[in-house]
Amino acid sequence: MATLYPVILSGGSGTRLWPLSRAMYPKQFIRFFDDGDPSFLGATLRRLPPSEGFASPILLCNNDHRFLVREELERAGVKPEAIYLEPVARNTAPAIAVAALDVAARDPEGILVVMPSDHVIDDKAAFADAVRRAGAVAAAGRLVLFGIRPSMAHTGYGYIRSGGPPEVRARSEVTFGRRLIRLLSRSRIRRRPKVTSLRARTSGTAAFSFCTRARFSMS
Repeated sequence: MATLYPVILSGGSGTRLWPLSRAMYPKQFIRFFDDGDPSFLGATLRRLPPSEGFASPILLCNNDHRFLVREELERAGVKPEAIYLEPVARNTAPAIAVAALDVAARDPEGILVVMPSDHVIDDKAAFADAVRRAGAVAAAGRLVLFGIRPSMAHTGYGYIRSGGPPEVRARSEVTFGRRLIRLLSRSRIRRRPKVTSLRARTSGTAAFSFCTRARFSMS
């Protein structure tokens, strides 16, 4: 199986959860529950460890947060594959493109596992298993987007409208998940009834968590 490269997006301007979260100390570095618990970023660094067959993570972060990121890496005992520092925030797509260029250069068949740095995932084993299954699908040239089952409608998030199982293009192809029918962006979510009526086949977009081949990303 192709190597899975965790790509951790640790940008953010600290606007959510202000004033606890601030521009120079956004929420992924905060220990919300207990000083002994890891921060959101620390938990993300431990989520797909090399000891379970994953590559070391590639981090993309704001240059102003470089010392905070280094501290979290040391706390987690993680040696990254690479750290890319953004002098100016340019949102998600350029950051993912940099990671795709890196992986494509070192491993043309490598799979990106793109994750935000501020999720809470209790069942790490189930998540790792889902990533492996998604990676097998991505190796066949597909993009696998992870969703989160919503507990309520919220205009601050986007949503995924899913359909039936994906079409099998080859007998050896691994199937996983459902076909994407439609992305409902935040700007299009205006009325709660519209979202709740789709809830049976609607998931949150999980903040751009997905698996894809590095070469597929560049195309």
